Amino acid sequence: MLAPDATPRVGVVVDVWQTDPEGRYKHPRDRGQDRLMEEFLYYGEAVTDDAGAFGFRTYVPGSYRARPVPHIHYKVWSDGEELLTSQVYFAGLGDAARQARSREAAALQTTNLTPAGEGRLNAEIDIVL
Repeated sequence: MLAPDATPRVGVVVDVWQTDPEGRYKHPRDRGQDRLMEEFLYYGEAVTDDAGAFGFRTYVPGSYRARPVPHIHYKVWSDGEELLTSQVYFAGLGDAARQARSREAAALQTTNLTPAGEGRLNAEIDIVL
């Protein structure tokens, strides 16, 4: 998380929420509540460190009828003030440009999944506020 002048944003809270790999949310309006994954939380929060970095471990989200492109939602908070609500898409997992406000927005919101060993994948995204 960086400021426009590239200085790190320290202590910023990032809320994340997403579907499980089958495209189900942990939400009362999602019809798949009886099939939720017990070992998966569906949401979480991270705080940026001294370098403005944050991380979390999760599953690759599934798609669902209303949003056929896999994505992870996030909301950024600083001192209790909401600064941004957005989502991140993954290259090769659908056409983010069909879901984002524009092709330019899709490009900023899309990241690559890269192999990290032992069946894991990594993804990185730069957020500038």
